[in-house]
Amino acid sequence: EVQSRGVRGGKSSGSARAVATIDGETRELSAIDSVELESGDRVRLERPGGAGFGDPQDRDPEHVLTDVRDGVVSAEAARETYGVVVIETDTGYELDDAQTESLRS
Repeated sequence: EVQSRGVRGGKSSGSARAVATIDGETRELSAIDSVELESGDRVRLERPGGAGFGDPQDRDPEHVLTDVRDGVVSAEAARETYGVVVIETDTGYELDDAQTESLRS
């Protein structure tokens, strides 16, 4: 398992993986697996993004909100990774400043 390491408190990236669906059965492939594929079989390669730079808790909450609105980060990841509480309203996503301040303290 190889990950890119974060810098200055940034988190490491996820790991790459390969998943094969052969004859309707899905399984994860190791780095040394060899499989024969036939028509209709599928292989999905998942590649992680880059590692982080700096402590995620230092990221401006407004930037995290923009990431949630753009679908780059989930509201759950905003809370868990960045310490930013984003709530969904009838008009879209909004910051909960009080809960964010409490979570980050």
